[in-house]
Amino acid sequence: DAILGEEAMMFDFNRHCLVPEFTIEMPEGRRKILELDWDPIVNESDIVERLMITVRDVTELRGLQAEAEKQKSELQIIGQILSAGTDKFLSFIKNAFHLLDDNEKLIQATATPSIEVIATLFRNMHTVKGNARTYGFNGVTDVAHEAESTYALLRKDFGATWDKDKVLSELSRTRGQVSHYAQIYKDKLSSSSSDGVYVDLALIEKLRNVLDSVNERDVSALRSAITTVKSISGAIGTESIVSLLDPIIRAMPSLADRLGKTPPNIIIEDNGIRLAVNVAQAMKNVFTHAFRNAIDHGVESAEERELNGKPQQGTITLNVREEGTDVVLGLSDDGRGMAVNKIREKAIENGLLEAGAEITDVLLAELAFHSGLSTADKVSEISGRGVGMDAIRKFAEELGGTAELRFAPKTASNSEFRPFELRIELPADCIVKVV
Repeated sequence: DAILGEEAMMFDFNRHCLVPEFTIEMPEGRRKILELDWDPIVNESDIVERLMITVRDVTELRGLQAEAEKQKSELQIIGQILSAGTDKFLSFIKNAFHLLDDNEKLIQATATPSIEVIATLFRNMHTVKGNARTYGFNGVTDVAHEAESTYALLRKDFGATWDKDKVLSELSRTRGQVSHYAQIYKDKLSSSSSDGVYVDLALIEKLRNVLDSVNERDVSALRSAITTVKSISGAIGTESIVSLLDPIIRAMPSLADRLGKTPPNIIIEDNGIRLAVNVAQAMKNVFTHAFRNAIDHGVESAEERELNGKPQQGTITLNVREEGTDVVLGLSDDGRGMAVNKIREKAIENGLLEAGAEITDVLLAELAFHSGLSTADKVSEISGRGVGMDAIRKFAEELGGTAELRFAPKTASNSEFRPFELRIELPADCIVKVV
């Protein structure tokens, strides 16, 4: 009535009264969000004769926008926690819960509050808010301020109505926000902090910028941005394979020198896969043994390699890949391979195999995992005690995985030495894939 039949300027004055969006319940219980755009159609006298309404289904868009806001909020909280530092954050959480518990006990036990009770409630909440503000935990600061304001009003005007449900509700919102911070820390940062994995604040900021810069009305762009942010933020608190292997790789030249060998070329193909922190230390132990074995027993000396037409520098390759629901870490080298005949001799010598017994190379390879079995001619500080392969399998099994040797196809030229891949399979929950 205020627009139709009136001058066009009346549309601008009153368009705020027109419904911009509403939700309808579909028969199957699904909710659909519809957005309305209103445009005036005017005649030659600039009088609004009709309104054209464009209706858009923005259900998916609103869902994506909500998810983007959630991701931005989580990244903001992660940044705040990292800026404060783990020790200060954990101290804040512990103290905040203690003060909030005190307030809840007081409120529950109070029918008609005294000045002392109100003063205690105010002091506790003011402390929570002050600490949150000091460390930059803005989400907690805001909700604690609301509760504190209610106590302040009661303290100023003691005749004000004591609304127990209201103060409990405000307390619950504050506790909920503190719990939210604690949960994000637990999910994203707790293991990384305890195990010393570095989390780059610049990365957190970069992820937030990805969401801030995207056109929030572009469904495709928004969906892509959220996928990117989830993928990368899911890697917070994980460790890359390259980072995990760095100290092992840096030690290889020295190890090779002690063995009288040329330091090997090391190739890592991680395919964007990172290890959960609770897995990283065990796998570091695995690779310490595996790389030592590769340079000690696998890669030959420069002289022997030259005699066999190989480059002086050997190559050790780690390929990390997904296979079905598991992740496979395959370590191989271009050395001569496993001395299967020597394993047979050592197995007989150790009483693991009867002399003259028929056994396949595959079963012989299994014996390599037996504790105490080594093909080394003598015990040194580097090898010879027969614990390497046994330890590799033990660490893998503790993670719910397996370790085995997979031989390359047998040929006439490698009947005594069999090239192989050390294959370690881990459950999917041990890794994070960054796309």
